[in-house]
Amino acid sequence: MDNSGFRQVLLAAVGALALVSPTLASPALAAGQAAAPVATEAAQQAALPRPKLIVAISVDQFSSNLFGGWRGRYVAGLKRLGNEGIVYPNGYQSHAATETCPGHSTLLTGRHPSGTGINANDFYDVTQGREVYCLEDTAMRPAHDPKADPTEGRSAKNLKASTLGDWLKAQSPKSRVFAISGKDRGAINMGGHKADGEFWLVGGYGFTTFVPAGQSGAKALEPVAALNKRIREYWKQTPPTWTYADESCRALEHDWTINGKTWRSQLPPVGWDVKSPTFIKDQFMVSPFMDELTLEGARELVKEYKLGQGEATDLLAVSLSANDYVGHRYGTNGPEMCDQQVRLDQQLGKFLDDLEELGVPFMVVLSADHGGLDFPERLNTRDVPQAGRIDGEAFMADLNGTLRAQLGLDYDPLLAAGLDQIWVVDRNGRQPSATERERVLKAALPLVRQRPEVSAAFDRETLLGTHVDRAKPVDELSLQERFALNTVQGRSADISVAFKPYLQAKKAKPGQSMTGHGTVWNYDRRVPILFWWPGVQPQERPLPMPTVDIAPTLAHVLGIQPDGALDGQCRDLADFGTGRCAEAKR
Repeated sequence: MDNSGFRQVLLAAVGALALVSPTLASPALAAGQAAAPVATEAAQQAALPRPKLIVAISVDQFSSNLFGGWRGRYVAGLKRLGNEGIVYPNGYQSHAATETCPGHSTLLTGRHPSGTGINANDFYDVTQGREVYCLEDTAMRPAHDPKADPTEGRSAKNLKASTLGDWLKAQSPKSRVFAISGKDRGAINMGGHKADGEFWLVGGYGFTTFVPAGQSGAKALEPVAALNKRIREYWKQTPPTWTYADESCRALEHDWTINGKTWRSQLPPVGWDVKSPTFIKDQFMVSPFMDELTLEGARELVKEYKLGQGEATDLLAVSLSANDYVGHRYGTNGPEMCDQQVRLDQQLGKFLDDLEELGVPFMVVLSADHGGLDFPERLNTRDVPQAGRIDGEAFMADLNGTLRAQLGLDYDPLLAAGLDQIWVVDRNGRQPSATERERVLKAALPLVRQRPEVSAAFDRETLLGTHVDRAKPVDELSLQERFALNTVQGRSADISVAFKPYLQAKKAKPGQSMTGHGTVWNYDRRVPILFWWPGVQPQERPLPMPTVDIAPTLAHVLGIQPDGALDGQCRDLADFGTGRCAEAKR
């Protein structure tokens, strides 16, 4: 059956599935536009074709605020996904540490970071006296660089939970599972433990993966070898100049005075120089062009392995990282992010067209690892006068100075990683005795809590002992409950800190780093969750949905069983032959 025939079958089959409630109907239906023809009784009872391919997409730092602000302007892929599918505009990363690694760990596991073990991008290991990357595995090496430092090794070793791909492989051995991303933490967390390949982009090289130390990476890189050759030729011969894909974005250009210096927000960005020897790593990798290469890599995997065209269902996870890099360096409300949204929409439209040309049943889900916030200086001009920056060095110096005086210490007993995570350490930066830790913690907690920048602070033991009612709406979780959902024994800090809304613990470096995320507040937690397949009946579902519900929902669609207890629950999308979701057990 060709693709047009497949679409007609789906349209007929889902004709009766439109919600009748006007409050939940799609904008088009609410406006009185014609709905799909009423299906026959036989068609109503017929199950939709089971997807042969699941494509799970994460757009890094894609907040519901950003999605909502642009939703009416999308014309291509994000219009299809965001207006013509099953739309949860109020999805949530339930936890407090809204960073890339923990956020990605929730998307296809059905577990909160407290269950995935990925509590932050980095954690301080007091037994080693150093920061450890969330996916660090010293037994592995980057496939393209076997001589890399052991700390550059990556794998899913630290991911304590299994993923949708792992469940699929266990119950359907012929299924293929691949993940590709601009970042290693996007690919590995979504691909899981049993993926056939997990690849991420390295500036100046192309896509890489991980292999055991001492092993050649040539075989592991075979799936992307031809693509990498094309990428390097592209970088060398025709590197792009970042100009406007839509001239309307030019109106957002503006001069900003930050730290006493004027910086112009514009395209091409100040300092964009394709002839610079560091152009690829310093400029290209912080632009929309990064996502174009990631989607090209996704196409290559679909083509190379004929994903969706075998006997069993396949899974392709795609994490698009450019949104995050552009947001950090330039903010979320300037011409740079405007152009990023235009190009992201265009590229996703082309990618969806390519998937439809396969002529097989497939389903796409798109969400995000976390949200984000614009830089304080621009927020101050947009009715957010309380937006500002925290001097992290001064904050910690004041705390340590006070503790040194109170406790008679000749060293700093507190160490911060990301400022919202604070560890009690000895003079060598390692784990103190239990007695000393308790003495410092008892004195430090009240000092942190009384700081004017702080909303709340909790010690690790309190968070580990906090019960979170799984039936409680995710948007109503307390700050303590949010922190509890990403607290992990042995990895989480002694003190977790919630700074007041709109305060950022990030120094402004115009043209390099302007804003961040990672807070407990909803502008960092709230993300869209979008389901789409050819012929889907559009539905708007405004009630909150946690990202941990994505994996059990997809597992139900595919008729597979997770290999353990989950934090999330299944959501009914349509009848794919597996009936309705079982009664939620939360």
